[in-house]
Amino acid sequence: MADADTVILEGHEFEYRRKLVHRTKALSIAGDLAFRLVERYGLINAQEDGEDSAGRAKIKLMPVHDTIQRCFDLAEAFVLEADRRGHIIDVPLPEKIERKERERV
Repeated sequence: MADADTVILEGHEFEYRRKLVHRTKALSIAGDLAFRLVERYGLINAQEDGEDSAGRAKIKLMPVHDTIQRCFDLAEAFVLEADRRGHIIDVPLPEKIERKERERV
């Protein structure tokens, strides 16, 4: 079953019929990183909540919105710094790679 952001393309290749599932929306680099941070740290992200009667620090889970906001802040800061350092590069489309290979022959 496809959702609203997915299309199913049908085609024939050789003797076989095939279906290709293609998403029409994708996360950016920062969005993907934020998703991974939420996935990894969303259940353990905590903040101080005073002390108990023995003087030990108490913690509580951060509100969901604050956790997501922090993950996006981290992801966006990372992407900006990675770009500043030259760690984000352009990747050519497959047809451009294929065309360059044919030109070499």
